[in-house]
Amino acid sequence: LAPAYYARQDTKTPVKIGIVAMVVNMVFNLALIFPLQHAGLALATSLSAFVNAGLLFRGLRKRDVYRPGKEWPALWLKVGLAVAGMAAVLVWGMPALQAWSGVGIWMRASWLGAWIGIGALVYFLLLALLGIRPHHFRNTGRA
Repeated sequence: LAPAYYARQDTKTPVKIGIVAMVVNMVFNLALIFPLQHAGLALATSLSAFVNAGLLFRGLRKRDVYRPGKEWPALWLKVGLAVAGMAAVLVWGMPALQAWSGVGIWMRASWLGAWIGIGALVYFLLLALLGIRPHHFRNTGRA
């Protein structure tokens, strides 16, 4: 989203929004580190990235620089269904925490690699079944 601002010779707005996102990240870090420990830091970083993207997007929409196409809601629904299906397969199939803790590092790494592969396979298979092809994600240059 930031390149859209740079293309319009506006370098200040993305920097200001980045500073806001950084402050939001620090606030979330402090709020989430105690209840969630190290996972709270990861969540805080993710949430601040969403804030950054949301503010950049809102600014582009407000200035009428970007208008999403009419096909976007259907695309987001299909992607959401694929994500939900992938999550369901991973939650259903992954071993319990005790099983992960009870094996060595190489077995855990093997399991993790296998489940990452299974998750990716399920996700892309579901996208294909829902009619999504790689060209749907490419930037066509249309506003």
